[in-house]
Amino acid sequence: MAKRICAFIDLLGFSNHIKDNSESASHMLDNYQQIIFNKIAEKKFNSRMVTTAFSINNTSENSSVDSFKEFIPFSDSIFITSDEFDIFIPQLSNFLFESFDLSSSLFANPKNKEEPTKYTILKNIADREGKIVQSEFEQIAFPVLFRGGIAYDEVADINTNYIFKRENQLMNSITGMGIVKAVELGEKFIKEKSIKGPRLFCHRDFIEKLHNDVKRWYISPIEESDVIFELLWPISQFPQNGDPDYEIMDFDGLFYPALNLWRAYNHEAFGIHYYKFMKLIIKSTLRYFKEKRYENESVNYIIEILIREDLKIKIQDLIFSKYV
Repeated sequence: MAKRICAFIDLLGFSNHIKDNSESASHMLDNYQQIIFNKIAEKKFNSRMVTTAFSINNTSENSSVDSFKEFIPFSDSIFITSDEFDIFIPQLSNFLFESFDLSSSLFANPKNKEEPTKYTILKNIADREGKIVQSEFEQIAFPVLFRGGIAYDEVADINTNYIFKRENQLMNSITGMGIVKAVELGEKFIKEKSIKGPRLFCHRDFIEKLHNDVKRWYISPIEESDVIFELLWPISQFPQNGDPDYEIMDFDGLFYPALNLWRAYNHEAFGIHYYKFMKLIIKSTLRYFKEKRYENESVNYIIEILIREDLKIKIQDLIFSKYV
């Protein structure tokens, strides 16, 4: 049984969303399926040579999914495997970013800031006289955010029988210690440490196999453990090959949706997830611009936003705390 990278990710808050509105919750699955479908289609037209080299500036390659050997969804969970360490990390990060970004504009500019997940659409319907008129219908878009774990250990391909609509069919699947370790990080570790937010974790054994450049951009230590590390996936929001004076403005596109979600639901138990998301976005942003020698400017830019948004009291925790 060969060793392989295995990521286990699941949709944050999906079980609660199902209880609130099952139809809207199912659209979360449609969103990430649309992202993966588009990326697979793009891959057919933009194939690359097999390589394990990483470059932060290779936007086209880093936004692909051609390092994914398997992508196996089940309900709100997904298993992804790979044998290309340094390409897999930016590609996984980009998938996570784009899954949220697909509907983030709704949260950035909500019709009702007290309920940013709600929006309206216009539909043509027939009135009592048979005339076609436009009518507003309220919809809900839950944010597509994942949490989980990444491991490196033995993974085997297997064939399994399953029954679908009373018909027996054969399905390809995977098994092995890599899956066990990824799930333990994505579920057991998160629950034991009461970790909140859309965060992905990996063990030191996996980190040690990454190229230093990948670790430098994407990997961060965490407060809860000295052998577990965190993936700074929001770094994928930046175009990564432009002028930092302009790149820093891309911070707004991810931060404001998270801010509006937190403001609307910070009185709810799940509101802490969005606050931790804000911290993760800021930490990822500062890491990115530190590597581009633009750290002081990025700090000042974020401070200005926090002051403007009446969050001066949160500056120390959001910007200068060591951990998410």
